[in-house]
Parts: sequence; structure tokens; C-alpha cells
Amino acid sequence: MRGKIQLTTQIIIGMFIGVILGAVFGTKIAGVKIIGDIFLRLIQMAVIPLVFCTVIAAIGKLPIK
Repeated sequence: MRGKIQLTTQIIIGMFIGVILGAVFGTKIAGVKIIGDIFLRLIQMAVIPLVFCTVIAAIGKLPIK
């Protein structure tokens, strides 16, 4: 799989590009903010239920005294 970049690396590169574009163009590129908002909400949709279920499972494994 030559030339394939890992997802984590792609996300980090995208973050740096976003910071650079934001610093250079400022408010002119603010229209792209919606893409970042959608990405963050999709991540939240996956992470929040996962953390909640993990906490519930951990509480369920606690010994009863």
C-alpha cells in the first residue's frame, strides 16, 4: 500500500492547513467553518455514546458490598 496516508495523519495535516488558511485569509475563509462543525459533530456522535457506555459498564462491574 504505497502512497496511502493514515487517517490520523490526514486529520493532523488538515488541522494544520486549516490553521494556516485561517491565519492567512482570516474572515474570507469563514465559509468553510461549516465543514469543521460537521466533522466535530460527527466525532461527538461516536465518542459521547462510547464514553457513556464505558462508564456504565465499569459501574456494572463494581463489586456489591
